[in-house]
Amino acid sequence: MVKLADILNEIQSPLLQECTVAGVRLGDGVILAKNRDRGYDAKMEIVHEVLDNVEIVYWHDVDTDWSEGMNEFGIAIVNSSLMVNDDEKEADKVEKKREEKADNKEKGKNPQHATDGAKIRQVLVQKNIRDAVKVLISTRGDGSSKFKGVSGQSIISDGKDVYVVEHSSADAPIIRKLKKDRKVVVRTNHGIYHPHLGYQSGPKLQSSESRLKLAKDHLKDAEKDQDVIDLMKKKYKDNPFLNP
Repeated sequence: MVKLADILNEIQSPLLQECTVAGVRLGDGVILAKNRDRGYDAKMEIVHEVLDNVEIVYWHDVDTDWSEGMNEFGIAIVNSSLMVNDDEKEADKVEKKREEKADNKEKGKNPQHATDGAKIRQVLVQKNIRDAVKVLISTRGDGSSKFKGVSGQSIISDGKDVYVVEHSSADAPIIRKLKKDRKVVVRTNHGIYHPHLGYQSGPKLQSSESRLKLAKDHLKDAEKDQDVIDLMKKKYKDNPFLNP
């Protein structure tokens, strides 16, 4: 028998990952947006640099090296995780990394990061959307990763075309191009093309499905870039975990 207290504890868990990503066609351009939820107090920075002779700008999680952003050719990417079990352990991992970083600093050692951030940055040094998608599903980042490509659900655009890529370390990437007459695409934390990935049941799946539906329904009303931000941060449900 499932107890109400158990359900409430699961819903109220601070480790529930609630990333919502969206691509919205506005006028002759595309807005990519993301609400990112972590189980730890993330240390963020904005990095503007030239990498492989391409100017890029991205936000950077100092502890995990995760990055998302865009380049001088208008290619941009956002990603929502389907590795939810790993994500829910991330708070402990980050705390451990911070301790190791402090220890390594005292010993004069350089910090070691996962390769996901490096993979995203390899996508961002591409000069056209075709190459960017190809790298998205094939890169090994800094070469230390066993698996190729960026896992999860990525929305990638060059300001004209929009692609959705769903991928895991064990599942072949599925790539779909957004039809020209579609204004909005949204992804959260359950698989669409690979239904077995991400949240599968209970309040967590309910949260993921609700966030996707609400964001998709309301982003259709966006008329300018600020509308995308406002509509994705608006509270539509009393339960905070059901909102985008």
